[in-house]
Amino acid sequence: MRNLVRSGSTLVLIFACLAVAGNARAQCFHDQIAQQKTVSADEKSFTFQPTMHLCDGNGYTSGQITNAVVLLVRTQREVMKAEKAETATFVYFEFNYDFYNGSGTWAGYQPVILTVQDKDHNDLLPQPIANDNTPRDVCIYGHTVPYRKADALSPNLFDQIEFITLSVPRVTGVQHGC
Repeated sequence: MRNLVRSGSTLVLIFACLAVAGNARAQCFHDQIAQQKTVSADEKSFTFQPTMHLCDGNGYTSGQITNAVVLLVRTQREVMKAEKAETATFVYFEFNYDFYNGSGTWAGYQPVILTVQDKDHNDLLPQPIANDNTPRDVCIYGHTVPYRKADALSPNLFDQIEFITLSVPRVTGVQHGC
């Protein structure tokens, strides 16, 4: 080992990269459940662990998700129905996270999936509220790329949602090293 270290910084760098890749195999993120935190009577937030190490099909690093948070907001506004003003309730969710893959792989399919559950951890919807591929079309170096998804939910779900599960399975399909 001393001969490798003394022979140049390139070999040290190669050794360091191999050590990092070995650790990435043991830290694959798959899913996490976040419990709601009430921000106000009409706002809830769901915050996930600070850094999620994503993996390819072989268990090596494919990227990272950081700063993942889901916000639920309930609003009311006047709408016109049959020429009469009525108050309508709307519920929106916003999912934000930062994505980085400069030390992993690109291409392939690796969805970020959000499901909503009630207080007993029963799924409230037959389909996830988000099921989108991570931004894996290029290698991203030196910085994260912010991702945002926003959509409406049925107004009757707001009071029922207690948990949100964030799942990120391993990459499938053809992928390439960064």
